Amino acid sequence: MRHESNIPIAALISVCCLKDIAVWKVAAPRIVSNILAKKYYVVVPKMEIEIFKKNTPSLFEVVDEEEVIKGVDLDYVMNFMPLGNKGRAGWYFQQFLKIGLAEKLSIADEDIIVIWDADTVPLKEIIFFNEGKINLFIGSEYHPPYFELLHRLTGFGKLFEFSFIAQSIAFKKKWLCEFLFCLSANGKLWYEHILEKADLSQISGFSEYESLGTYMMQLHSDEILISDQAWERRGSQRFKGGNLSLKWIDPFGQANPSLAFITFEDWVE
Repeated sequence: MRHESNIPIAALISVCCLKDIAVWKVAAPRIVSNILAKKYYVVVPKMEIEIFKKNTPSLFEVVDEEEVIKGVDLDYVMNFMPLGNKGRAGWYFQQFLKIGLAEKLSIADEDIIVIWDADTVPLKEIIFFNEGKINLFIGSEYHPPYFELLHRLTGFGKLFEFSFIAQSIAFKKKWLCEFLFCLSANGKLWYEHILEKADLSQISGFSEYESLGTYMMQLHSDEILISDQAWERRGSQRFKGGNLSLKWIDPFGQANPSLAFITFEDWVE
């Protein structure tokens, strides 16, 4: 039985679409069993709502992506993209959906939200809040355009040797509100300002994880712990290279107890 008063995570948010549903069917039940939250949300395209309801644990609320940020859809983002790079509009849009739903939730300022990538499978219980501090996973990626944009938006550049691109991030609702206020300027909403200031000729010009993580660590480091747990990004290569089906995910986790989670980017069965 879930006693909500004892659960520190107010909400977990993922964004998914049909091309990733094979991994989602594996990830979703393991998210529910390994990450304790009061509410779970997965944001999907309107046309895919019913298929996701059939393939998602009932604890998840399946959210229509058109209802997250009124007036902002894939076409809205695409209109900002230069010719030759309009195919990357979805990559920016899915980040806006995660942030937008987190902003929209009616929860207390101190409540904690977790954004979790839908192509990522937890392999064991994951604790994002312990002894009064939020735990953040880290990676080693370094992509200069992320920090060039962050500096234009907030004045912060790259401040830490590690990366916050780690398939998930936890934060207090009030930290997100502070961050989005920082991203707004001259009457522009945060997503407008990002799209106007980003170098959209880049394949990847903005990272919600890198930007929010850098902001939080700069201003709230006394309330954050950096996790030393390992995780695996090359799930598709490791499984397909070893001719493994996704059905082998639990034996894989048992054989690799040091790994907290594994991600399957661009997995196609």
